[in-house]
Amino acid sequence: MNNIFSSQKALHFFKLFLKIILGILLGLAVGLVLFMVIFHKTPQTILQTIFSSVASVDNKKITKQDIDYQIQIDKCYGIENQSREKALIEIINHLLEKEALIFAFNIKISEKDLENKSNWIDTNTKAPNILKCVKSAFGNDKKSYLNLYVSPTVVNPTLYQNFYYSKSIHRQEWDRINEILKQLANGQKIESFSEYQKFDIPKEITLPKSLQDYKDQFKEPIVLQIVKQLKNGQLWSEIVEDENSYMIIRLIDSDKDKYYVDGIVVKKKEFEPWFKDLVTKNIKISILDESLAQSIKRNYSLVWWVPLIKDK
Repeated sequence: MNNIFSSQKALHFFKLFLKIILGILLGLAVGLVLFMVIFHKTPQTILQTIFSSVASVDNKKITKQDIDYQIQIDKCYGIENQSREKALIEIINHLLEKEALIFAFNIKISEKDLENKSNWIDTNTKAPNILKCVKSAFGNDKKSYLNLYVSPTVVNPTLYQNFYYSKSIHRQEWDRINEILKQLANGQKIESFSEYQKFDIPKEITLPKSLQDYKDQFKEPIVLQIVKQLKNGQLWSEIVEDENSYMIIRLIDSDKDKYYVDGIVVKKKEFEPWFKDLVTKNIKISILDESLAQSIKRNYSLVWWVPLIKDK
């Protein structure tokens, strides 16, 4: 009798187990169908996406098609016969910045952000023929166009802006300039600090001829804005900050071309060492295509992240 009950119990649990497995499989099938419907993917394109990856930066995959697109972008900019290795390096450089932006500042660029920048480019481009060429290369693949062409124009300046103006990254320098400001308020001479400097500032910023078409996108430097408000011998009462430094500014004199200034300049940390350290410690680079990996290691060993490439 006990054996009968035990068998029935085992059969019951086996049926329950089968139901659970079938439920999971059904859920995966429904999820796959929904994915295909929402993102307009066919089973073939899904398989291509899975199996055509040649490299990755963390969980961001790079496909053969991505490399082909990058080669076409470069061709639109006059770079003929771009190698697959260089195209892949360009893509990896961008994805490293994209991942660093997420890791360091928890900023993820959304598709809406990319759409907005794409519209801005359409309206403000100074090189319509190049833009037309690039768009033609992508055809109807707008997602790849946004990720490969538009995204770097958003990610790169966003990463640099957040780095330059991060009080946590430049905490030591920020504390130092504040300490100097307190000592000045207590009567210490500005010339007594090791960070004391003299320099001059042109009254008019002249852009190179190659950038004249973009002059509407350049802002007057903050130091020039401040100095214009000072009288000879006057010290600006607040800390002045630009991308590279924290400053305390005093106007000495001026002539028709320049302002002559002295004060305290505390240099911020440099971007490149910070970025390389962050990537080295936190971001994984993999190249799955063995021939591409070996070619990059052999021919582009001076690219700083090449020693970080993980083997398959």
